[in-house]
Amino acid sequence: MPEPKNRYVALIEAIFQAGFRPGMTEVAFSREDIAVHARKLKVKLPKNLGDLIYTFRYRVELPESIRRVAPGGTSWIIRPAGRARYVFVATTRDRITPSTHLAVVKVPDAHRA
Repeated sequence: MPEPKNRYVALIEAIFQAGFRPGMTEVAFSREDIAVHARKLKVKLPKNLGDLIYTFRYRVELPESIRRVAPGGTSWIIRPAGRARYVFVATTRDRITPSTHLAVVKVPDAHRA
């Protein structure tokens, strides 16, 4: 049996699916949409609504259900689109990943006196 989704995944999927139609390359949404979908899904609203957006912009990949509908050769990212407004954008620019061909450079601990 599949593991239940966490609330961040459930919310971002619901927000995306509410605005997405096949062929689209942009899906706009607002911070208020987070609260709307939390009520619909009956999940606890995050204390910091911006953390939901930050999580999928910088910490973790968007769910597979969103990634798989990106137009050929593109990936979805979330961009700011004004005050408390955002947009999923299908772009050819993918996440930056470390190269396995580069040497690891250790940085001395800056906290030591």
